[in-house]
Amino acid sequence: MISLNNYRIGPRLIVLFVLMGLVPLTLTGWYAAKKSSEALMASSFNQLNAVREIKKGQIERFFAERQGDLGVLVETVNTLRREAFSKLNAVRNIKKNQIEGYFSERFGDIKVLSGNRHVVQALEAINQAFVTEGGIGRSGWTQAVAEFGPWLEQYGKEYGYYDLFLISRNGDVVYTVGKEKDLGENLIKGSLATSSLGRMFNKALTTSVLEDFSPYAPSAGEPAAFIGAPIKKDGQVIGVVALQISLAGIDKVMTDRSGMGKTGETYLVGPDKLMRSDSFLDPTNHTVNASFANPDKGKVDTDAARDGLSGKTDSRVIRDYNGNPVLSAYAPLAISGLQWVIIAEIDVAEAFSPVDEQGGEFFKKYQEMYGYYDLFLINPDGYVFYSAAKEADYQTNMVDGRFANSNLGNLVRHVLETGRFSLADFSPYQPSNNEPAAFVAQPVISNGKPELVVALQLSLEAINGIMQQREGMGKTGESYLIGSDKLMRSDSFLDPTNHTVKASFANPAKGAVDTDGARLALAGTRDAKIIADYNGNDVLSSFTPIGLAGATWALLSEIDLAEVKEPINALIMAIVITGGILSVIIGLIAMAVARSISAPLVDGVQFAQQIAQGNLTAHIDLNQQDELGMLANALRGMVEKL
Repeated sequence: MISLNNYRIGPRLIVLFVLMGLVPLTLTGWYAAKKSSEALMASSFNQLNAVREIKKGQIERFFAERQGDLGVLVETVNTLRREAFSKLNAVRNIKKNQIEGYFSERFGDIKVLSGNRHVVQALEAINQAFVTEGGIGRSGWTQAVAEFGPWLEQYGKEYGYYDLFLISRNGDVVYTVGKEKDLGENLIKGSLATSSLGRMFNKALTTSVLEDFSPYAPSAGEPAAFIGAPIKKDGQVIGVVALQISLAGIDKVMTDRSGMGKTGETYLVGPDKLMRSDSFLDPTNHTVNASFANPDKGKVDTDAARDGLSGKTDSRVIRDYNGNPVLSAYAPLAISGLQWVIIAEIDVAEAFSPVDEQGGEFFKKYQEMYGYYDLFLINPDGYVFYSAAKEADYQTNMVDGRFANSNLGNLVRHVLETGRFSLADFSPYQPSNNEPAAFVAQPVISNGKPELVVALQLSLEAINGIMQQREGMGKTGESYLIGSDKLMRSDSFLDPTNHTVKASFANPAKGAVDTDGARLALAGTRDAKIIADYNGNDVLSSFTPIGLAGATWALLSEIDLAEVKEPINALIMAIVITGGILSVIIGLIAMAVARSISAPLVDGVQFAQQIAQGNLTAHIDLNQQDELGMLANALRGMVEKL
């Protein structure tokens, strides 16, 4: 006998319909989740790659702009240099012509004076009284001086001479306007024979002559120069007229400083490298009197003095007598009897760094306007003659001074050797509180040689301003730079304690970035993959090398894998919840459908059971019984399958 309890048709139909609904749904959900996860991951990598390339382009442009800035600065300095040298050469040439003209006038004076009849008469009268009376001071000599002296005194005063001398053919100084201790002395056998006046006298017996400055005892031992010429009568030399050159006349020309700024000056140097005019910048040691009194301190033993005394005319950057770098324009003077050089100089700091009417420095304003930490102008010998920040490196030498082994010192030597723009990578720099500093530099080239070096100290804030822009980077995304030493070249957003530029150089053990991305990028690989970052967290990392002038860096853009997976996990959860809801709905639908199917089947089974029990035979003929039996067997088979 078939029991309905043995044939749980409804539940089996429900299970069958639920499976038929859930299996495709589950497969579809799994496939959708997989594809969505892959799409979100690919989208995250694409976004990181885009950020990486944007940052890379910005950093490369940043350094290209720095090179451009240096190019402009170099051209500006070169223009200032040309203008300064042109101006200095003009000053030198003007002064040269004035000094040569001044001495040309002195030769003209002595020539005219030696041929003047009053001078001839004065020498004859005064010398005769000197010989007759055996010296100076007696009546005849006094009378002759009273007759001719006023005119001679007036001449010396009017033409600006320190003294005027009448000297007999025998070497006796028979008359002087100044009436110093040389009056009455003999220049051939007396104590003044070897003095500048004595040397002049011996030469002036035959021609007009100029004797250079040297200490002269009768004038309190101060340097004196003389010009003299023979006095002739009837073609015979009867003596010499001489003039003692006044320094005031020379200094009047040389101390005119029009257009020379604060540090400009022109001065004269003799063959002994001592001053022949007074210095404006060093009135203590480099006046004519001071230099002769103390040659060790007053000597001008510079390239300009040596070259000029050897006959060269030039203008270039040198060290002056105080050891300061200067623009120097020099030339020998064409004056008979003298071997002098005229030198016009101005400090390079002033020549190359113009100041406006308010006293503002051009390069200081440039440094502030364009956001550089410092700006340097450096002499070819390494001397830092200008610094906008004026830290401890100002006025030191980057070639052989105390900061020569710094990255700036190495950079200066490199660009002096190569003649090209270059970069010094970040490294602790002592003058800037030993904090990491990077520099770019380029030389100013003139006639194939470096005249000076322009250097810029980069601002870390400018680099951080690029790297710390985090649009679209979520909560954990960041981009940062590292150098070939795996230390930071920009400050980390996520770890401001250990992974800033300053902190990583101060403590490399904690601040180094030794990750797969860092190593691959520094090896020249550009890629994006999941790695462990410097904190050990799994991240999506997009990395690339950056080649700079003189340095190789790596740029990494990263975001935590957990943050990237948040929307993926949310999607999976949404699919699970949706699947659960759909499962319930499918179950309810399956129950309804199953009931609609199972009820007729159950009725059919019951009917078949009644037939089998003979309960309906009275109402059915034999043929019908056979047919119903067959139907009952068929229903029984269906139920058994269910």
